[in-house]
This record gives sequence, C-alpha cells and structure tokens, in this order.
Amino acid sequence: MSADAGPLLPPPTRLLTGDEPITGTSASVRNFWAWALSDLRTNTVRPVLYEGPADAVRAAATSQEA
Repeated sequence: MSADAGPLLPPPTRLLTGDEPITGTSASVRNFWAWALSDLRTNTVRPVLYEGPADAVRAAATSQEA
C-alpha cells in the first residue's frame, strides 16, 4: 500500500430495521435478534438492554450543559 493512499475508513453505519436478510439463509436480522436476545434474564443480555436508555440520558445531559 502506498503512503499516499489516505486513511482507511469503514463505511458509514446505519440503523437496521430487522427486515434485512442474512445472506445465504432464509433468515432476517429480526430472526437473529429474536433468537439471540430472547432471554433478558441472562447477564450477557441485560447490559445491552441498559445501554440504549443510558445513551439517551447521557445525550440529554450533554445537551443541557451546552
């Protein structure tokens, strides 16, 4: 790779709706979410559930400080 190639940047992210197909299967992202996150009692899933509201609270606090 040449030095003048510039930084390698990932493509921009976008929110998924869940209707996106999983390539090579008949399943969708929503099917995966339902399977992977179906038991909110497990210790590995609860932090994921918490992060959404926590991000909203942090964003609100930051906007009030400005």
